[in-house]
Amino acid sequence: MATIRERSGKLIADFRYMGIRCSETTTLEDNAYNRRILNKRLAQLDAELTLGTFEYETYFPKSNRV
Repeated sequence: MATIRERSGKLIADFRYMGIRCSETTTLEDNAYNRRILNKRLAQLDAELTLGTFEYETYFPKSNRV
């Protein structure tokens, strides 16, 4: 299950991928509207993780983990 955190005014997505805790900072400011957007996106991410179709670079193309 992915969760949302805040650091320095930006939203962070926390989730587990292949047994490893991943934490990705987004460019979204911390407000109610952006939390709803990120929450929907993370629900889709969770579904893809469950189905085994998740591709890291699709969600976080600029991540060092790609």
